[in-house]
Amino acid sequence: MSVHDINFRDKEYTMRFWLWFLYTNPDFDFSTQLDIPNAKSIDTPEIILIV
Repeated sequence: MSVHDINFRDKEYTMRFWLWFLYTNPDFDFSTQLDIPNAKSIDTPEIILIV
């Protein structure tokens, strides 16, 4: 959705984006099992479940 806070000196930026998944495992919890490699921090994801 957006890329901002671009810092060329430290090679850092902030990114906001949507992920869409189709899956059938009801035990999978995206809020605790989602990982973004090399991310300094990850905000708690907003999960929208459509049944």
